[in-house]
Amino acid sequence: MLVLPPEIWLSILRWATISDMGHSYFTASYSPFQPTTNDAQDSVLAVKTTLTLVCREWKYLMTEFLYEDLKLLRGASALKNILYQNNDYGKWVRRVVLPYSSTVTSPGKPPPSIDILRVCQNLEILVRPRLVTSDFLQFQFDAEEIPITSLRRLDWWHHGEADRTGGINSLGCVLQSSPKLEYLSIGGVIGNNRIRMDGPICLHSLQTLRLQGSNGLLLHFILTQWSLPILAHIVLDSPPFSDGLEKLWGKFSPQLRTIEFGKHVRFLMNDFLASCLRDCPNLTEINYYLFFTSFPALDNTHTSLVTIGLHASVNPMLQDGESVCAHIEQHFERLTKIGFPSLKKIVLYGEWRGIIAHPRLASMWKRLYEQGFVVERSDISRFGPR
Repeated sequence: MLVLPPEIWLSILRWATISDMGHSYFTASYSPFQPTTNDAQDSVLAVKTTLTLVCREWKYLMTEFLYEDLKLLRGASALKNILYQNNDYGKWVRRVVLPYSSTVTSPGKPPPSIDILRVCQNLEILVRPRLVTSDFLQFQFDAEEIPITSLRRLDWWHHGEADRTGGINSLGCVLQSSPKLEYLSIGGVIGNNRIRMDGPICLHSLQTLRLQGSNGLLLHFILTQWSLPILAHIVLDSPPFSDGLEKLWGKFSPQLRTIEFGKHVRFLMNDFLASCLRDCPNLTEINYYLFFTSFPALDNTHTSLVTIGLHASVNPMLQDGESVCAHIEQHFERLTKIGFPSLKKIVLYGEWRGIIAHPRLASMWKRLYEQGFVVERSDISRFGPR
């Protein structure tokens, strides 16, 4: 019988237990059109559990994958006991989903979630999900502060009442104790509850900032009280109100290399691309949802842009073939004629097969090819003229 070395089995088991989100589930690097992080249970947890029952060797090999992604809800006390009885298990934890219900403050003994975080010395990703509106939680006492020096990605949904208690419930406190943070996604409404901060926010390793929502007060904090010296990628799930974009570009435009606009109809109602391209001269990549974004009314030259990513997610407001084709043609005409001397590649994300095959657009694809543009789908290699 052929006996495979453990390294081969680990590779096989890794491929068998990749989540629905693929490798991006554990990444702290920017890649276009990542879905917003959710708090769902690990989609392949049942597979991982089943594989541990095959044999003793597989149980040993699967331990790393079984504990790499934790959601702290009911059963946290039992999980805490397992991690403390098996000292090596905590080192395998890479991602933790930490609902606010698991960090409700009370006098005396801290919740088991705090003790669990203490043994996760290699934690890279922390998710604080949106609180369900039906949940009523009281935060009356100070929360524990847990330095997470290994954290590389933070997906945070703000909760004003919890934030007041500091520690693990406070965005400011978590940021100040996470010196290696590379990716930060923030959502929620701050309102009258200010972010608790016990000092300046200096994120020296942060490269990607994702803003889920158009909260003006949050944007004000970022622009006036935060230091982000190597920020290179900004993702906007919706446009800020008023002059928020102009202030954002004014603060960070010299260092920005990538901007992504989200799937929000307000990007279609107004021309946000034009101000972005005009005010961010050092951009090398821009990504947006084609049918949720107005084409840019811009006539000046942008010399740095190299790549444009277009996602074909369907917009119910554009339903008939005539309006869809006209919208596509307007975008490609603007993007290839207004002056992008460095533009080399257009990458298509999502479902493009029907669009590519549409007879009305055949001449457009041919023209792009003749002009020297590389047009490729993100899931396959490039394609040429039909």
